[in-house]
This record gives sequence, structure tokens and C-alpha cells, in this order.
Amino acid sequence: MLLRYYWRGLALLGTTVALIWYLVDYILSSGVVDKVNDVVYKALSGQVPADSASLERMLNLGPDPIGVEIASWAALACWVFGIVDSYRIGAKLDQAKPSSSRQTT
Repeated sequence: MLLRYYWRGLALLGTTVALIWYLVDYILSSGVVDKVNDVVYKALSGQVPADSASLERMLNLGPDPIGVEIASWAALACWVFGIVDSYRIGAKLDQAKPSSSRQTT
């Protein structure tokens, strides 16, 4: 959007925001936060050993649904596309500018 490609920037921004919204909504609605808070409380209070294997066993989150994996990879792809596209457009605009010559005295 800073390079004045507003529609392209809005499409990329909208897509990325929608994907992140989906991921956050999944995390909040699946109860992962409550499960993690419970396990951390038990580990800090000394009710369970604080080694990674036992904490992972207590969490037992299982594999992510395919939608979460797709959204994660798509958000990463949007981020990489935005960087590459901005660089490409900036390089094109730099080539189009007339070169300024400096006068030395």
C-alpha cells in the first residue's frame, strides 16, 4: 500500500487478517488456552514434574486439524509474497526514476 498499489495491498492484508482470525478463533474455541493454563499451574505448584515429556503428555493436544495447517501455510505464503512483491515493485520504481547526477566541486 505504501507503493500505491492499494487494491493489491488491501487484498493481501484482508487475506492475512482473515487467516490469522481463523487461527486465533480456533485456538480460543478449542480450549487449548485453558488446558495450557491448567498444566502450567500444576507444574508451578509442584503437583506434576516440570519436565517436557510429562507436560506434553498432560497436554495431549493431538494433531492440528487440516484447516489449521492450511491457514498457517497460507498466512506464511501471504507474508512471503508481500515481501517479494514489495521488493519487485520497489526495484521497478527505482529503475524508472531518472538518475540524479551529483556535482562535485
